Order: sequence, then structure tokens, then C-alpha cells
Amino acid sequence: MRPVSVWAVCLRLVLSIIIAAGIVFGSVRLPHVNATTVALILVLVIVGLASALGWPEALAAALTAGLSFMYWLPSPPNSFGVPEPQHWVALTAFLLTAIVTGQLSALARRRSLEALTRRKEIEQVFRLGSALMEQQSMTGALRTAAEQIVEIFGVGGAAVHYCAAHTTLHAGPEGALIPDLKLCEAAAAAGLLTQPESSLLFLPLRFGEQRLGSIGIKGRVSELLATAIADRTASGLARMMATEEARRAYARRKEEQLRASVLDALAHEIKTPLSTIKIAVTTLRSPCSTNGLDRAELLQIIDQEVERLNLWVDEALDTALEEPDLRPKTEPQDVAKLIAETVKECAPILRNRQVELQGIHTLPAAELDTGMVKHVLRQLLDNAVKYSPEATPVIVSSEVNCGSIVISVVDNGIGIPEQERSQVFNHGYRGAKARSLAEGNGLGLASAKCITESLGGAIWVTSGPSGGAAFHLSFPLAHGMKA
Repeated sequence: MRPVSVWAVCLRLVLSIIIAAGIVFGSVRLPHVNATTVALILVLVIVGLASALGWPEALAAALTAGLSFMYWLPSPPNSFGVPEPQHWVALTAFLLTAIVTGQLSALARRRSLEALTRRKEIEQVFRLGSALMEQQSMTGALRTAAEQIVEIFGVGGAAVHYCAAHTTLHAGPEGALIPDLKLCEAAAAAGLLTQPESSLLFLPLRFGEQRLGSIGIKGRVSELLATAIADRTASGLARMMATEEARRAYARRKEEQLRASVLDALAHEIKTPLSTIKIAVTTLRSPCSTNGLDRAELLQIIDQEVERLNLWVDEALDTALEEPDLRPKTEPQDVAKLIAETVKECAPILRNRQVELQGIHTLPAAELDTGMVKHVLRQLLDNAVKYSPEATPVIVSSEVNCGSIVISVVDNGIGIPEQERSQVFNHGYRGAKARSLAEGNGLGLASAKCITESLGGAIWVTSGPSGGAAFHLSFPLAHGMKA
């Protein structure tokens, strides 16, 4: 409540006196109005003034009413004769009514003000908690806690200390006056620490048995409110710690899945150069005559495949040794160039199979990790060759659709029954037709799915135009590129 000025108090006292005197003066001018009726009216007026204005105004009205009662109502009127006992009783009743009613009204007003203050504090603490709930990082939560304490509770400064990272964030014009040393002491303390001479108070931040840090406040805040602020801040920081730990655990789990998928893909791809080397060696050892040109070409193939094996083995070792930076490194890539390079590198897999490239020359850039996308495309090309007749072509097409680039690998082979399409990407799964046509371990498509999803893409299968299988990869366009 705002303080009342002296002039306002004087005005209210004068108004109360005029009201009381006016009632008595007016009553004696009315016919058939006795003293009892006037007394009851005055009691009601005094109660009303006590409730509306306060006990000083009611007391002034009571004195005025009593004196007026003695002056105008006795016989003869308009004189202060010897007061009758009933007039003293009336004056005493007026005074007691004014004092008791005024005190009760003041108490009720004080209780109401306290209730409003508590409600406001609860709302402020709730706002602080809501602001912390919106944060996505621990640093953001610490900064928000300090800033919101200053803004919401109107203090001169605030500081939040976080023990795990040895970090302290200050806010407010007087936030720098809060010493870090005291914050560290408060973090280890059992309760509230105060410095009344400098309007500083410090509280530990605890969540259960967990010691999180401390807060410091520069300004006038009640101990109860400060404790509520500390509790709400601690619960917000504890929630953020739990969220970050869950996020790290999820990232570790996804990284392990990606590592396993990359190893599966590499193991699958190693079979191709081994098969090529075996064919070349068998041809060289064949009793059939080969000229020098053929031998040189076969030896060059063996050399190239051995070099490729060395590269893949190194990559597999790096992956298996849990290199810390296994996460996909996506950046804008020329998709047409990536597709062309992959098809060229897959020449041994394709075994002179015709590959038709459709729509790749007008593609915008996409957010990709080149090495990982090549793994996936090699797997899809290998499947297309394995499960389709040798005389049929493999079609690699691409288009822009709904803000993404969609790459499709289509064959004219046995296709995949609709009831099996939801299972072909499961680890170790192979359809009945696939098992009868070629050897395999069911790891290729599962690893392709994991790698694709780690890049923010998607993979699915449909029927091709000629009844074969059509595998589709979808990747987001690079930032700033239009669909």
C-alpha cells in the first residue's frame, strides 16, 4: 500500500468529524427522532468509517458524536449541562465501537495484504520456474535464473554459481557486488547466509542430497521468499542436468549404432574386392593362354582392389577403435558429382552392368556426409546387381521433392513383396526369394538405414516400374537452397 500524506489524513479526520456532527445536528431537526435511534445510526456510521478509513478516523467520529450527543440532545438543547448517565454510556459505546472495529478492520486489511503478497510471491516463483523450463542448455538456465531473479523480484542484482562447471553468472546493475568467494561458501553451507549491512543473502542450491551450487541476492527479500527462489532454481537446474545426461546417453547410443552400422557396411563391401581379386588370380592361374596385355590388366585390377581393401580396413579400424568424432559431418555437397563418383567406384560391383543416370545434372546441393552416403549407395547398387538379371540395366534417378533430394536405385529383378518391405531393413533379415538367389548376412540394408537416418534422411522401398525393387533415399537440401 502507498503511504497516505499528512494532508490526506487531516482531510479524512475533518470529514469524519463533519459526518458525525452532521448526523446529530440533522437528527434533532427531525420530528419523532429519539436519542436511541440517533445512537444506533452513529454506531453504524462509526463502524463504517472504521472499516473504510481506519480506527483514527472512527475515533474522531466517535468523540464528535459523543460530544454532539451531549450538546444537542439533552433538555434543554444547545448547552453542555450536566450529562445524563445514558449520554456517558453512549459516548463510551461510541469510543469502544470505534477502537474495536478499527482494530478488527486493520487486522483484516493486514491479513488481506499479506495474502496478496504471498500470492504475488507464489506467482513470481512460478514465473521463475517456467522461465527455467524453457531453457535447452545449462548455461542458458544459469543465465536465465540470474536475470529472472532480478527482473521478477525487483532486486538490485543476483548471481548463480554452478559447482559442476565452476561457473558463476551475474545479472543486474549490482550483480557484480556479489562476491564469488561467498557463493562458493554458500554452496557448502547448510542454510541461509546473510550480510545485513550490505543487503546480501546467500543460499545453497540443493536437490535432494545433490549439491548443485548457490545463489546470491543483492536486495531486500524475505527469508521465506529467498528459500522458495533457491528451491525453484535448484529443481530447474536438476531438471536441466537430467535432460543433458539423457541427451548425452542418447547420443552415445546413436553413435554406437552408427559405428556398428558402418562396420557392417565395410564388412559387406570388403567382399566385393575379395571376389574381384579371386577372379583375377584364378584367371592368371588358368592354363588358358593370356597375352601380356591381359596379364598386365589383371595385375592392375588386383593392385587397385588391394589398395581399396587397405583403405577400407584402415577405415574399419578407425571406427572400431571408437574415434571420438564419428558423428556425421554434413555439409553442402554436389549430389550429381557424388552419384557419378559412386557409380564409377562401383565398377567392380557392377560387372559391366549398364547403369542409367536420370535427372542428376540439375540437382541443387544437399546436406550430406559424402563418405557415408557413398556407403549407402554402394550397398543399394550391390543389391540391384545381385537380385536382377545380368542383361537388365540399373537405374539411378534423383529429383527434388518437398524440400528434399530423393535418390532412387531401381532394378528389374525379383522385387520385394509388400508384406516384407517393413522388415527388409531389420538387422539380419533376408526374404525367402533373396535367400534362394544369393548369399548374404542381412546386414547391408540395416546398416544403410542406420547411416541414412543419422544424416537426417530417410530410406524406404517400393516396387519398380517393371516389377523390381526401387530403393529411395531422401536428404534435406542445403540451407538457403530452394526446392
